[in-house]
Amino acid sequence: MGNSSPGGYRMPAGIGPADASLAASGKRFKIAGYVIGAFVLVIMPYLAVENVAKEGGSTGDMIGYIALGYGCGLPLFAGLPWLVGFTRDKQARQCLYLNGTQLTVVGLVGAARANVFDLSRTRMRLELVGGQRSDNATQQLAEGKRTLVANRDNQINRSPLAGVNLGPLPAQYFVPFHPVLILFREDDFQIPVELCHVASRHMRDPRETMMLAEAIRYNPDPAAQYVAGQLRTIARWRWLPHITAAQPHAVPATPLDYPMTAPVIPTPVQAGQPSPEIQIQP
Repeated sequence: MGNSSPGGYRMPAGIGPADASLAASGKRFKIAGYVIGAFVLVIMPYLAVENVAKEGGSTGDMIGYIALGYGCGLPLFAGLPWLVGFTRDKQARQCLYLNGTQLTVVGLVGAARANVFDLSRTRMRLELVGGQRSDNATQQLAEGKRTLVANRDNQINRSPLAGVNLGPLPAQYFVPFHPVLILFREDDFQIPVELCHVASRHMRDPRETMMLAEAIRYNPDPAAQYVAGQLRTIARWRWLPHITAAQPHAVPATPLDYPMTAPVIPTPVQAGQPSPEIQIQP
């Protein structure tokens, strides 16, 4: 849920079961990391002295024990909770501020500065995105392994790469199709605005979606007007329908004068689980 703020109406950048205590939870984890780190710093010299006294050893051995404890204990016992807290704190700072037609996107896509959009002039589109994806990191590892093996063959065996076991191919996974509002900066960089949470199938608060649609309604661009209508359609979705095949621009536009009590205009898709929000077509 959003709430009023000096910068306009604040709404979360992400959607899902995460609640307003995300920032507080992040702070607690970071404090836990600091406390555990301080404990490790204090206790390791004592444990090193005890170990050297029990087993016998030199001052160098004691220093080695302390260095090992600091090198392993701090990242493991203090670093992990601190990293969890840092991640949650960062997620809590990701938000949107809507002030009239001005939308400020804070903390997303690794931008060092806030991204400010005048929705009455900004270029935009709303798409259903999803389908088969591959793990880019795994793909890069596989390519690196392939290069290393090729170099080894060329330099040592002078033999072709054929027959060399390169290991399994990168894993493929499927992401259900879901709506995303895409805003274009002046440099054509695309900023996505989430309208749902795929895993939990939660939709953005319909009041927030309607606020975005109302702000975009002042944009004279016909494409933006269509996006506003699409948002009015999305605002009627109670849950994210499970869509496994669809065209990117399949979400229809709901007219301004469409009765609020009327059924949602279904989105035509090629495949998915039947629901009032979609219409499966052959």
